[in-house]
Amino acid sequence: MFYKPYTMRLDDLLVRMNVCSYRRVHKLLRTKNLSVNGITIKDSEHSSGLLIDTRADSIFIDGMPLNMQKDIYLMMNKMQGTVCTMQKGWNTRVIDCIKEEEYKLEILGHTLQPIGRLDKDTEGLLILTTDGKLNHLLTVPETHISKTYLVHLQTACTQEEQKAYSAMFMEGLDIPEGRTGRAFKSLPAELEWQSEDICYLTISEGKFHQVKRMFKAIKNEVTFLKRIKIGSLCLDENLKAGEYRPLKDEELNLLTT
Repeated sequence: MFYKPYTMRLDDLLVRMNVCSYRRVHKLLRTKNLSVNGITIKDSEHSSGLLIDTRADSIFIDGMPLNMQKDIYLMMNKMQGTVCTMQKGWNTRVIDCIKEEEYKLEILGHTLQPIGRLDKDTEGLLILTTDGKLNHLLTVPETHISKTYLVHLQTACTQEEQKAYSAMFMEGLDIPEGRTGRAFKSLPAELEWQSEDICYLTISEGKFHQVKRMFKAIKNEVTFLKRIKIGSLCLDENLKAGEYRPLKDEELNLLTT
């Protein structure tokens, strides 16, 4: 997967900023004096697809500057007890941990939303963004973005059991149907043991309650779960539970390349 954050097509930008609809982009380019970085953009087959950098480029329409907005990308260390839903009526939503008013505004037609979900009792790395395209790219099953979790287990495993479980996870587990979802065959997953009851699990899919169901399938139970990595991006260890900060450019690159 390759995607450039802060960059979008001219027509997408005009639509997301409510300047015009997609149907009227070409009409705008014919009837208005639109310039990007001082260069007038004429209507043509490719002009509406011109890539705009929302951090650096300037756009003028009939001499008036377009107040450029740029998408927001945050890293959060989700705390236990918070939910990833955007529906109102919950008093423990992760979105309510965001305090700055500037992050609560509609940006380019979108509001800040978490990418994917973590269970209420799961903590760790969560990305929030106003960039709907990135949200889609990181959650669509076809991309198989890896996610690594720190897992504490109820029942300790001997070295022989650890080797057997690692092989089973790599081969793929048959997860039975249950209250939390349909039956499925898990994709190959990697176990790295730290002790008899603590391990790191890396998966490349995101079924409902998947980690807990995988260990339940081998007759064990997860007592603590924390996501520490998405793709090559690691959770900032300096972030306390519930804290967040903007993603750095190099961190965004880890997610999008």
